[in-house]
Amino acid sequence: LSSSSAASDVYKRQSLPNSHRRPTACVPGEQGGVDWFALPALVLSSTPTMRMVLVCNSWAQPSALRRLWVLWELFCAHRAAREICIALPSDQRQEAVQCALTQPVKWDQALETLASSINVTLAHCTKPAHEFELRKRFDACDGGAAAANLALRRACVDAMRRVVHSAAVSYGT
Repeated sequence: LSSSSAASDVYKRQSLPNSHRRPTACVPGEQGGVDWFALPALVLSSTPTMRMVLVCNSWAQPSALRRLWVLWELFCAHRAAREICIALPSDQRQEAVQCALTQPVKWDQALETLASSINVTLAHCTKPAHEFELRKRFDACDGGAAAANLALRRACVDAMRRVVHSAAVSYGT
């Protein structure tokens, strides 16, 4: 399945209301007077039932977690106490469940690898100016980039555990 199919599947399984079925993205741009770097926090604070859905191409090494904008939006969701959900293509979801059920040591190692791959100081943006601004934002947070990394790692590992647990239950295992 494609990433958009994975996201659609998550919306259906979680019975999200119609108003939350259209994923929105905060695309940086040069709009008059809009602070695009603060936009995720503004959107999240104005919609109390919103969940952040991270669409991943892989359960073991999701490429999205190497993008600084993605980490910033996840961090804003985490700070706003929003639930972070992970959407995986069905084959990746099944592979993750198989690994968790049949190879628990490998599963734990994969989660450790996933966590250690989340690093706001190593993630990048396409535009250097955005990267510079986002790094400043992370550094300005309580505890700086190190605290942001820790929070993001916990949130993403917890979300991956939830998606695998939910899939295992739905598969009847």
